[in-house]
Amino acid sequence: LAKDTPIIIADEPTGNLDSKNAISIIKLLHKISKDKLVIIVTHNYEQVEEYVTRCITMNDGKVIKDNIIKNIENTSEEVSVSKYLDTKLISMIRLGIRNTFNIKTKFILLLFVYLFVIFSLSGAYTTFKNSEYEASNVGYNMYFNTKNANKRIIVKHNDNSIINLEEIESIKNINNVDKVLTQDTFYDTSIDITKGDIFFYGNVMNTDMLEGKIDKGSMPINDNEAIIEGYKNDYYLSLEEDNILNNEFSLLDTSINKINVKIVGIKYTDTCCDTTLYVGNSISDKLNKFAYLEKSNLTYTYGGVSTKTNIYDTFSNVIPSDKVKKGEAYASSEVVNNCKGYDCKNSIVNVHLDNMYYSKDIDLTITNLYTKKNIEKLLGVKYEDYNGSIFINSEDYDSLLSNQVNQISVFVDNDKLVSEVITELKDKGYDTFYLKDGLEVEGISNIIKIVKLVVMVILFIILFFITYFVIKLILKSRNQYYSILRMLGSSKSVSKKILKIELYSITVVSYLVFILLIVLVNNGVIDSNTLKNLITFMGIKEYTLLFITLILMSYLTSVRYARRVFKKSAITTFNEEV
Repeated sequence: LAKDTPIIIADEPTGNLDSKNAISIIKLLHKISKDKLVIIVTHNYEQVEEYVTRCITMNDGKVIKDNIIKNIENTSEEVSVSKYLDTKLISMIRLGIRNTFNIKTKFILLLFVYLFVIFSLSGAYTTFKNSEYEASNVGYNMYFNTKNANKRIIVKHNDNSIINLEEIESIKNINNVDKVLTQDTFYDTSIDITKGDIFFYGNVMNTDMLEGKIDKGSMPINDNEAIIEGYKNDYYLSLEEDNILNNEFSLLDTSINKINVKIVGIKYTDTCCDTTLYVGNSISDKLNKFAYLEKSNLTYTYGGVSTKTNIYDTFSNVIPSDKVKKGEAYASSEVVNNCKGYDCKNSIVNVHLDNMYYSKDIDLTITNLYTKKNIEKLLGVKYEDYNGSIFINSEDYDSLLSNQVNQISVFVDNDKLVSEVITELKDKGYDTFYLKDGLEVEGISNIIKIVKLVVMVILFIILFFITYFVIKLILKSRNQYYSILRMLGSSKSVSKKILKIELYSITVVSYLVFILLIVLVNNGVIDSNTLKNLITFMGIKEYTLLFITLILMSYLTSVRYARRVFKKSAITTFNEEV
């Protein structure tokens, strides 16, 4: 009756009714028989006798009598044929969403199934991303110090202009920026650290870059004190502690730089075989100047002859000396042939320095000539060590080495969010170079990517079948529901759509629960290392891909389940045991 079908087959419609209600049902069926075919199967013929138009008697499955009782009355009224319309989309959505929550046990079970899938997929992805990340940190670069390469961004203006103090302070205030190193040049310079037979070779950093606690000794107090960090199984560090602590080591011993430091503390690491010396600002400034010189070209010209020098040369170099007055220079008497009239006194010598950041010139007056006999008296050095060099005042020499900052290194707190810092630096107009991108790495990272793809595909397939099996068991209790929908006139297509909407709804709910957990972890409400790793390695792209994967899994599950349930008749599915 609810379906308004053109044929009604009523099997013993009065079998369990009292006589009064039985008559009511028979009258109702007679009433609707005017525009429908009503077939009644009954053992109580007398109940329907006054209404029937045809009586067919059967016995043992065979027709034994077929009598026309009365002719059908002709009527001039047109009989309207029922028209069946598909269920509207809004109705299907309402049914699907209602079905999601109407049975609490089913809802909770499905929610747990989908959360299991979410955490399985995101957990596997995070594990591979972490392995990929660890592999990408292992590499080398022939130009840069690779310590903390995953946290270091090299920053400069595209025209190599000065980065002023105001700009540096602005960069320090960028979210996720931990430190800003303005003495950037010496950070990538490796030097010898020696004392007698004890020898180390490594990088030098400012004590601001020291992380963690020292294992031996104390922290630096004076300008010339330092901390050494190295591999715990290093021969010298493990066996020569007493000869290292509170002893002076030489860092530089060139013709113009002599730096000694006192090592007052030792920090051990598990990383072979790097050595790092941490020094204060005074030593850092000296090393920074040395690094500038190492990367610079230095040329002096007088008498029309130019001489290009090297900081490691002991001859033909420009040497700073406090014994020379500012604005003056001392030259060797053996090079007077360069000067007009073989007299270099009072002539001008030009000293020129240039590097990738800037160039600078100073003009000085040669006021004295040194010889083998008077060099020690004039300058306090030996002739055989410095013959041919130009001696200038130390302040004049330092003026060539600009204190301006042309390049800095920015270190981040969380290297997994380094792209946000780089984006902000670029928005401020800086050129950036993320050192990790410049590491030469082995092929293990690419191998991990391939393995990740294969495993994720396999995991998706396994999870799909596990999910389908569990969801099928949960939804089997809904077989009768979907059978009734079909009995009431709902097509297979509509029933399938309602099933899909139900699974899509639980997908959205479980995904929102997952996002809520992530938000709570991100705000410190929940303390979970697993979820923290998800936050670290998953971005908008990964969250979107996860949601699409869940929707795809729900679609495939609904298609497979519907194919099994709806291939049978509605009554067969209805009568199946749950």
